Amino acid sequence: MVLKPTKSRRPARKPGVARYEKILVAAERLILTEKSLEGLTLQAVANEAKVPRVSLYYFFASINELIDTLYRRGRDRLMVEIGAFPDSSDWRELMGSAIDATAEFYKENKLEMVLSLSPQAVQFTEKINPEIGRSIHAALVDQAGIPSTGRVVRAFELVGDIADTIWRRSFIKHGRITREYNDHAHEAVLSFLAQVLDNPNSAA
Repeated sequence: MVLKPTKSRRPARKPGVARYEKILVAAERLILTEKSLEGLTLQAVANEAKVPRVSLYYFFASINELIDTLYRRGRDRLMVEIGAFPDSSDWRELMGSAIDATAEFYKENKLEMVLSLSPQAVQFTEKINPEIGRSIHAALVDQAGIPSTGRVVRAFELVGDIADTIWRRSFIKHGRITREYNDHAHEAVLSFLAQVLDNPNSAA
């Protein structure tokens, strides 16, 4: 399960790599401190990293590109976590496993939880969640034999948004994903997919 590369300008030389990583680490510290993406600016990141602001523009055209880079790096790590499905051919069990693995990943990785579930994160999740959904669908086609119709693929493109919307409410209210909200995410995603998989060829 491989996501598309980020749009940021990745350095090739060692000094550039070091500065690039320093900038990302500084951004991560600010996000974790504030537990939010609101108010994050290139100037604030430059100050935190103790580098000239022009250095950030060399790698990132905007603060959104920097956040998108962090988000995609986190999603790459997430895909490794949920890529190891249990030995089962039951799509419900496999999808439930992916949901639980994602919730656990957020629990263990606070940065990724903020990047994915803060109110400002929607513009980033809505671009990448369909990619993740298609990857999960491809895995379930192989392991559980689910259909590959356009309707089913489109449904899997939506499951990340469904789960994130529920988890986001939990994050905003409690600062974490509670068991109750994770149960709601399970129910919503599995119920939605069951309706689609019962009629995989019907019009979307």
